[in-house]
Amino acid sequence: MFRIYYYFSSAGPLGFSPIAPGTVGSLLSIFFLFLFPNLTMGIKLIISTIIFVLGAKAASEVEKKLKKQDPSLVVIDEIGGQLLTFLFITKLNILTLAEGFFIFRALDILKPWPISWAEKLPAGIGIMADDYVAGLIGSIILFGMYNLL
Repeated sequence: MFRIYYYFSSAGPLGFSPIAPGTVGSLLSIFFLFLFPNLTMGIKLIISTIIFVLGAKAASEVEKKLKKQDPSLVVIDEIGGQLLTFLFITKLNILTLAEGFFIFRALDILKPWPISWAEKLPAGIGIMADDYVAGLIGSIILFGMYNLL
């Protein structure tokens, strides 16, 4: 069973990228959204929720087995968080995807509050939560850019 957790949490080979595995994980979400640009908010929310639940369990098991807190090979959190960045945007294009990618990565790397708080939650919940909070904040920023400015 551990192999399944390991493979899922690392998104196969993506988590083993020698350069910025989290960024590579985020790019998988961008590619997915490029292929399916018209997903409804409901579908994105369902997919994000499934990724969160399965990812939290898988990340917890990997963290426990490797005896390492938030191992860099776990990128399922970036995949789900990046997807969540586009929650409120129903029509995507290359520009929107690029903007959302950079907003999410900046938030994930800089970890302003409350992202830094979410990261302190225990085990797989904490691994997933900081990226999901970053994704939600990113989605609000992106929504504001397109609907309020």
